[in-house]
Amino acid sequence: MEVQWITPMNWIMHRKRLLAFALKYGDKRITADSLKQFARIDPAELAHPYSSRTAVAVVRDGGRLVGLAAAINKGKDACLVIVHPDSRRQGIGTLLLGSLRNKLGGLSCHVAADNMASISACLRAGMAAVHVVTGTTGKPTLCFEGKSPAAAGMKPRVKRRR
Repeated sequence: MEVQWITPMNWIMHRKRLLAFALKYGDKRITADSLKQFARIDPAELAHPYSSRTAVAVVRDGGRLVGLAAAINKGKDACLVIVHPDSRRQGIGTLLLGSLRNKLGGLSCHVAADNMASISACLRAGMAAVHVVTGTTGKPTLCFEGKSPAAAGMKPRVKRRR
């Protein structure tokens, strides 16, 4: 499995499908504001692969979409990672977070304190919780930050299916 970056043309063609995936498999853990910002990404923001502050990536397994991630303004405005339930616990979320962090040169994510899977993925991707806030849903929320893998000296890992 490898990360595929969404280009402006891919975004125009598949935006609705990607949003439907996020809504269906996000387990109601993605905030409404993050979903709105995700839906409103301007394709031009995805045009400059290594100078952008916004990126969208997917992971496919045999052509089937199994993971989706997006960061807007390096995650400061929105950061979301969704993995299909049948493909969880394989390191796909960690792979996506690490890839976003590398591409954008750094990444920020807000994760509800009761979302252990996302907290674990952030930690495995080399990110650190830097403070706690009250999230938009009223829950305690951990704010994770991470520099690019080159600066942090690590690579995200992925478990392979046997």
